[in-house]
Amino acid sequence: MYNALLMERFAKETPPQDKITLLRHLKDINDLRNNRDSGIEAGQEQAALEVANRIAFYAKERGAKAIIIFSSTKNRATESAELVREKLRSIDHHLKIILSPSVYLSDLDHGEFILPENYVSGDHHDILQIAWDAFIMESFTENNPNYRYGDPIVKEDGTAKYSELVGQFTRFGESQIDSNIRIYKAIVNGYENRDRIFPKNILSIVLTHSLVYAILKNLSIVAKRVRKENFNFKKGTLYKVCWDVYNNEKESQHKSQYGDFLEIPIDLLEDKKFVGLLKEEITFFEEEAMK
Repeated sequence: MYNALLMERFAKETPPQDKITLLRHLKDINDLRNNRDSGIEAGQEQAALEVANRIAFYAKERGAKAIIIFSSTKNRATESAELVREKLRSIDHHLKIILSPSVYLSDLDHGEFILPENYVSGDHHDILQIAWDAFIMESFTENNPNYRYGDPIVKEDGTAKYSELVGQFTRFGESQIDSNIRIYKAIVNGYENRDRIFPKNILSIVLTHSLVYAILKNLSIVAKRVRKENFNFKKGTLYKVCWDVYNNEKESQHKSQYGDFLEIPIDLLEDKKFVGLLKEEITFFEEEAMK
């Protein structure tokens, strides 16, 4: 049954059909084992119900015959999608709900790291903060988009740029450009298969992580500039352009919370010129990797 008060509030912010609806996953368990791939915390039925009420309202307003939830393949995302689907069915058992996990929407791969022997769920692991600081420094200050999370950067003389990271990872994680290229490919795929992926009679929800959420948001801002200001950038620098957008607007940007929604204009992410620039970025880095 629909919650009347929620419906009244959602009615004031219903996104038009020409927007992509993003949803951040529910709160996950703070456990660093299993390569940071924990599920969601128990007791989030009410949070999931509010998310479901909002989605159900959008579906009703648009006359959608079904709802498809594209999600990351990480446990916290797939479990969030399953719980939201359960609540959607409790609201309207006639709704057809499809879950479609995709690696393109996954969070940054943090590699495989060594935890202290006395580690217990919920503990903070300082090495991961050091690794994250190094990742940001290398990716954006040192302009090294191929730097992989956790890499100490051992030099020829045997010394390491980030000595605290030596021996802490059995496998390094993704680079900044690895995660960005995945998202670029998802947008290009959406552009080339618009009618199949975002059909008018199906409500599409993208359930993902804060990193992907932020990248898509910043890409939409750059896309708007490309469309309205004929903005351009040097090949191989879009990831940095988006970082600059984030830094310039972070004071005014709302930091996403668990279960947050964000609507992005689909016409901006599917602008022909912008998609062409994304394809150029993909080609640039794929050719760089082959050298």
